[in-house]
Amino acid sequence: MNHQNAKKFKKPVPPPVKKVSPLAPLKSGDSSRLVVWLTLQLALQDGASGAQEILNDLAKQAELEPRDRGLAFEILQGVFQQRRALDLAVDTLEGFADKEISDPVRDVLRLGAFQYFCLDRVPVHALIHASVEVARVRMGDRVAGFCNAAFRKMTTQFPGRGEDWGAFKDTLPLEGKYSMPSWAVRTVKRALENLKPTDEVSLEKALIALNQPLPLYARALPIIALDESYVDAVVIGLSDEEVSAEAKTELAPWCLELKASMSDVLRTMIFKSGQLFIQDVSAQLVSELVVWALYQTGPSSTLIDYCAAPGGKATYVGARLSGRCHVIACDLTENRLVRLRENVQRLNVGEFVEVRLLNSPEPLPEAQVVLVDAPCSGLGTLRRHPEIRWKTRPAELRRLAVLQGEILDSASAHVAPGGYLIYSTCSMSEVENEEVVAAFLARQDGKFEIVYDREKLLWCVQSKMDEDGWLRCLPGRDEMDSSRAVRLRRK
Repeated sequence: MNHQNAKKFKKPVPPPVKKVSPLAPLKSGDSSRLVVWLTLQLALQDGASGAQEILNDLAKQAELEPRDRGLAFEILQGVFQQRRALDLAVDTLEGFADKEISDPVRDVLRLGAFQYFCLDRVPVHALIHASVEVARVRMGDRVAGFCNAAFRKMTTQFPGRGEDWGAFKDTLPLEGKYSMPSWAVRTVKRALENLKPTDEVSLEKALIALNQPLPLYARALPIIALDESYVDAVVIGLSDEEVSAEAKTELAPWCLELKASMSDVLRTMIFKSGQLFIQDVSAQLVSELVVWALYQTGPSSTLIDYCAAPGGKATYVGARLSGRCHVIACDLTENRLVRLRENVQRLNVGEFVEVRLLNSPEPLPEAQVVLVDAPCSGLGTLRRHPEIRWKTRPAELRRLAVLQGEILDSASAHVAPGGYLIYSTCSMSEVENEEVVAAFLARQDGKFEIVYDREKLLWCVQSKMDEDGWLRCLPGRDEMDSSRAVRLRRK
């Protein structure tokens, strides 16, 4: 295998290609690779939806069969997870070093290279043809010829496919080997600094984990039953509808792992009747932290979920306590409340969960518990949304931290004396968590304090609670999103 750059490749690199319009239409019969390529183009644009959402919309336009849709999702996730390493591999190809290759062309090379290196089941001739055809359809024969030449060179310099790919990545620094921006590697490293002495998670182990897919988790939490055995009943019910699932009550009391596609789950009567809610384990643990706080403040307490949409935690608490507290689920815009109301209705908790616009004329009451599940970078969800590492910049974390602090200030005004303010994010960044809370406490001048007490916490929450009062779910240790939360008590 030759990774050295020899004589220059004679074929000229095509000129830069303009960004594809978000409105660029697909038609029935368009290939899964074209769907992936267009998703790669759109997902990193400012203000874009999540990559999975874009892929689903484009797959519907192209009327992809379920099998092709699954392949498209696999390629999309893989390209985002391996993006930097794929680029470095292309740059080692003889004649391709130091070439100015535009992003649209790069994305063709990335999706082809990922299939070549990581999907041995796809024949070489098929992946080259399918990838080159994307270039031909969207960018013309000249670009298609360039991409074809690159793939042919790839097959001669990396004839062993996956075996050569592993050997090549072993020569790269961590940022290249695990395709992470340098700032993201530093963020992960800092996230591991608060590990308990009993935890042994190396930086490399955490980076490996962040490039592995997570199971699809859900909760089974009906109003009529608080017995964990109900999870087994839901598993049986799903099996009757040909959806495989497994109880995971060792992770959280009403947790189960779904071993089927999201679309298959959403079609079941178990889901439609409100016996199931798709929710990661880490979010279930934060919900249990809220339940703990409500038990401390006594019966008939009020919970304000300040950033509630789409309603996972508010509906969890509403079902879990079944009328023993009043839940007010708020958000900032009517658009965000639409899905929240739908979930409240489907989960049959409308009797216990009140949905309210945050800035409505009716003022919010004083509450014994206020939850701020703050808008954040989502860095803790990299295993589900690998594109986040390429969309986010360090400056964005600082901007979000300012917003998070403002939300905390606003929410804290509604916490009753002796009540609790719970702050959580689905980010592992200290900038969005510990630093935000430290600045908030300084502004409050002693009015709030961190709660360190671990007594009466459920075992699953207690196991993630560190001595400094923070609940931390960490990559490489916990098979869930890397979320954080902390309890603050008003004096």
